[in-house]
Amino acid sequence: MKPSTGSHQPTLRPTYPLKHTPQFKPNAQPRLSPSPPFKPQAILKPKKPTGFITLNTRSLFLQTLVLLCFLIGLGKSAYLQLWTPAHLQDRGAVRYERNIVMSAYRGKIFDRNSNEMAGNITTSAVSLVGSQAKLTELQKDQLAELLDMTRSELEAKQKQAKLGFIYLKRQLDLVKGRNIREQIRVLRIPGITVDDESRRHYPLGEAASQLLGFVNLSGEAVEGLEFKLNDALSGTEGSRRVVRTGIGRVVDNLNKDEPAEHGEDITLTIDNGLQYLTYAELRSAVINNKAEGGSAVMLNAKTGEILALANYPSFDPNKSGKKTSASIRNRVTTDAFEPGSTIKPFTMSLALDKNIVSSKTTVSGLPFMVNTLRIHDGDHMRPSMTLAEVMQYSSNVGIVRLSQRLSAKEMHTWFSNMGFGKANKLPMGGSTTGLLRPPSKWQAEDKATAAYGYGLSASLLQIARAYTVFTNHGQLLPVSLLKINTPPQGIAVMKADTADLLKNYMQYVTSQQGTAPLAQVDNYRTAGKTGTARKQKNGQYLEGQYIASFVGFAPVSNPKVIVAVMIDAPKGDNYYGGQVAAPVFSNMVSAAMRMMNVTPDKPNQPVIIAPSQSNVLKESTL
Repeated sequence: MKPSTGSHQPTLRPTYPLKHTPQFKPNAQPRLSPSPPFKPQAILKPKKPTGFITLNTRSLFLQTLVLLCFLIGLGKSAYLQLWTPAHLQDRGAVRYERNIVMSAYRGKIFDRNSNEMAGNITTSAVSLVGSQAKLTELQKDQLAELLDMTRSELEAKQKQAKLGFIYLKRQLDLVKGRNIREQIRVLRIPGITVDDESRRHYPLGEAASQLLGFVNLSGEAVEGLEFKLNDALSGTEGSRRVVRTGIGRVVDNLNKDEPAEHGEDITLTIDNGLQYLTYAELRSAVINNKAEGGSAVMLNAKTGEILALANYPSFDPNKSGKKTSASIRNRVTTDAFEPGSTIKPFTMSLALDKNIVSSKTTVSGLPFMVNTLRIHDGDHMRPSMTLAEVMQYSSNVGIVRLSQRLSAKEMHTWFSNMGFGKANKLPMGGSTTGLLRPPSKWQAEDKATAAYGYGLSASLLQIARAYTVFTNHGQLLPVSLLKINTPPQGIAVMKADTADLLKNYMQYVTSQQGTAPLAQVDNYRTAGKTGTARKQKNGQYLEGQYIASFVGFAPVSNPKVIVAVMIDAPKGDNYYGGQVAAPVFSNMVSAAMRMMNVTPDKPNQPVIIAPSQSNVLKESTL
């Protein structure tokens, strides 16, 4: 209700509960109850908490908690430092310590004059450690460009490495490797290292590759002397423990070195100059005669030392890549072939040594039969011949007539005494023993064909060694490849008079009327024997394919070298030993006499030879 318009009256608040609404009376005066006296209220104080947590206890709790954590950390640290330091060190070592291989220098191979044949050069290798090589996309592109790799090639290598180690590039030029190392440092590419490594180097290249063999990228010796003498040459690797940063930089040496033991140096009987000469002449002959291959060996006629040994086709051991079996085969020692007429001096010497014939003996040159085998000399048949003429004309008829006076057992023993059918003791793998069947298996035809070099086989080195009996008065010398100070002792297998007589007979072979006038050498007397034998494969003779050979020595008055040459399957009309192998002998001996400064034994007498290969007397084949 609105108050009356009279004087202002305060609003009244009843002090009692309203049990009923009082009835309003107009103009009535309200009754006012007295107000209680004023009492000022006291200042409010905070109420005491009713629980146990107070401000002081909370602070204490936090302090205790911090102290407890500190003590736990301190205890853990003490535990790790005092009771498990090796574990921590191992974990750290896994991340940052590395073993650097201290390569053992492989021993060098020298020729007889201390010229290097196999040595070592320093190159660079770039490697990746997968656990550290966390490369960005940009770094991958930079590294691939730096190493001349594609991005995909690099990523494939990185995936292959996983957390391990892998080579990215090997045997880089040393200067290039150092430039790459500097670029990696500047670009801060992690997990990539550039280290020096050793690579085998062969100064003669393909001229001595089958003899020496080679060492591959992994440091493994393959073939030849490198393989057979590996234990002496290789030595033992050492190691160095270092600390490397994440980008591969060495920051500390832990002084845990295991020094490397370097390999031994080895000196051979080979003469580098003669070796290169031999290879060059052989290569030229094989190419010019379109042959399948060839081999040549030169011996010191007085000691049996191998002065040169070459094969063709060949390969360059300084270049990596696939090598064919034909190029790595050391034909001089591994290939056995029927020697053909180069065996005739031994058949004749047996008859002379047993005094069955003499220098005055003559034999019929007319064809005849040995059971079903017809023995003939083709178009150079002669009614009668001396022993010297039998050798000069390489007569099958004459040599078989001599063999008929010998037994199969005598011939077998004689050939065996000359080293046929026996292995050599040289440090070269795959050497053949050849074939010399027991005499009990020889039929009459076998004995006849063995007299002129069919039905048995030998390596070129075996044949060359057998000829040492003619340059040493009947003493058979062992062949050697490792240089020794004391000359080896020979074994007497033939009378000195017989050996000297055959040496003189073989001079006629290189005369104008012999089968090898192309083996003559200016100012030096030469002697030897040609060989032309049909080539076999899987026990069958190949139509129109021959093995052409020549074995001889010079100078006759005091032999210094023995040279044996074999040309495998020359093509065309010129396939006889006197046509394709004898010229190689001549060129090799001519150069060797000059290089060795040998006094001429036929001074001022120029060589008179057949004007062409076609005019050379052709020996008989089967």
